[in-house]
Amino acid sequence: SIWYEMQLVMPGLNVYGVTLPGTPSVIVGFNQSIAWGVTNAGSDVFDWYNIRFRDDSFAEYWHDGQWKKTQARIEKIKVRGGETVIDTVFYTHHGPVVETGSELSASSATVPGAAMRWIAHDPSRELQAFMALNRAQNYDDYLAALSHYNAPAQNIAFADISGDIAIWHNGTLPLRAPGQALFVADGTDPLHDWQGWLPKAHNPHSKNPERGFVSSANQHPTDENYPYYLGWDYASFTRGARINERLAAMQAITPQDMIDLQNDVLNLTARATLPVLLDQLEAQNLTGDEQKILNVVKAWNFENKAMQAAPLIFDRWWRNLYRLIWADEIERDSGNLQWPRRDVTIELIRSQPQHAFFDLKNTENKNESLADLAFQAFRQAKEELENELGPLDKPWAWGKARGTDINHLAQIPGLGRTGLFTSGDAGIVNATSKYFGPSWRMVVELGPAGVQAWGIYPGGQSGHPGSYFYDNMVDDWVAGRAYELLFLQSATEKNDKIIGKTILGGRK
Repeated sequence: SIWYEMQLVMPGLNVYGVTLPGTPSVIVGFNQSIAWGVTNAGSDVFDWYNIRFRDDSFAEYWHDGQWKKTQARIEKIKVRGGETVIDTVFYTHHGPVVETGSELSASSATVPGAAMRWIAHDPSRELQAFMALNRAQNYDDYLAALSHYNAPAQNIAFADISGDIAIWHNGTLPLRAPGQALFVADGTDPLHDWQGWLPKAHNPHSKNPERGFVSSANQHPTDENYPYYLGWDYASFTRGARINERLAAMQAITPQDMIDLQNDVLNLTARATLPVLLDQLEAQNLTGDEQKILNVVKAWNFENKAMQAAPLIFDRWWRNLYRLIWADEIERDSGNLQWPRRDVTIELIRSQPQHAFFDLKNTENKNESLADLAFQAFRQAKEELENELGPLDKPWAWGKARGTDINHLAQIPGLGRTGLFTSGDAGIVNATSKYFGPSWRMVVELGPAGVQAWGIYPGGQSGHPGSYFYDNMVDDWVAGRAYELLFLQSATEKNDKIIGKTILGGRK
C-alpha cells in the first residue's frame, strides 16, 4: 500500500488520516477542528536547457555573454557483487546535466547535453507544512501551514468546524512566458531563465465560493483569464466536471452521499460523444451481429459498471476511433509526438465531423469522414472482442475483461491482488483503471457533536503477506464501501472496537 492509516496523539495534537511510512505527520486527514484533502496539481515546474560547453571537459559553459564554471559532483554507486560505479555529474546554475551524450531521442525521458531545472532540487519545507497543518484549527492556520510548502505542486482542499471551506493550488511556481516550457530552452540566453516566482498570494485559490463547494480532480485550476502561465499537462475535464455537476445538484448532503459520489461511475466521454457516434452509424449497413452489439450500447446509461457489457464495447470503440483519427497525422512526422488530449478529440467529434483530420492519409481517392471512421472503429471493436471473449451471449463484463491489478510496490510477483472485478475507469470520478485507482477515499463530517469520518484504501495495515490485515480492505474498496474511522479523543480512551494493543518501550 502507498498509505499507512494512523492517529497521532500528543499534548496539543490529535490528528487522524494517512501518512507515508516514516513521515512523522499525517499527510491527508483531519483533527478535531479541520479536515483537508490533497490532489496532484499538474503545474509545470520542470524545464530542460540546452547547454553550450567550452570543450569536452564540461568544466565551463556559456551563459549571458561569458564562460561560467560548472560544479562537478562525483557519484559512487556501490554494486553488490560487482565493482563500484563512479559517475561525474556536472551542475550549471540551471541544474544537473543528466546525460552528457549526444544522441537525442524524442521517446527518451532525458535530453542529452541539457541541464534539468526542477523545483524539487531546491531546498523546501514540506514536512514543516504538514506538521503545521496537523495542528491547524481554522482557515488562517491552514493558510500559514501552506506558506511552508514548495513542491510538488498540490491542490489542498480544506474545511473547518466553523463552516469555512477553501482550496489552494499550492506550491512554488516559476514565472515564465506562456508556452516557454513547451520546448528545450536556450541555456545561453538569460531571457530563458526562470524570472523569479509567482507570488504565492496569486496562486489559484477559492474560499467560501457562492456555489457552496470547492473541488479538484487534477484538472486545470483556472480559466483563460488567469494572468500567469502554469503549464498544460493536466487531467481531462471529465472527472472535475462530473463532481461539480453532482455537488451542484445535491441538497442536504449526508456522508453517504459523499461516499456514493466518490464511487460515481458515469462516463462523461461516452455521454458527450456516443449520441454523435450512434448518429454516424445510422446510414451504415450493419450485420445482424453488429446491430445486436450496437443495441447494447444504445440502451446504455453511460455508467461504467463492472457487470455491464456496454462500457467494454464503448471503450474498445473509442480507443480504435482515437487511433484512427490521429495515428496517420502523427506518424507522418514522428511517432514520438504527444497525441491530442481527450477533450480535444471530443470537441472535434461533436462540432466538426467533416474535418480533414478524419481523412485517412494512407488511402487513395477517398475523403473519409467521421462516419467512415466510426463504422470502421466499431467493426474493429466487435471483431477484437469476439476474438478475445467469444460471441456477445458470453459474458462481456467490463470488470472482468478490463479488471484491475494492484501490484506490490516493489513489483514482487504474488504479493499483490490481480484481476479485481471493478467499476469505473480513468477519466471517471471512480478513477479505477487497470493499474491505477483511488489510493485513499475519505469523508469527514465536522460538527458540534464531534468529528465523524469514513475512509478506505486498497490494501491493509500489515506489511506481512501472511497476515489477514495485509489486504483485508481490498474487497470492500472494490465494492465501494468505506469504514467508519475510530477517532479516539485521547491516547488512553477505551473503546469496544479496539481488539489489540502493542506498547513499544525504549531502553531507559
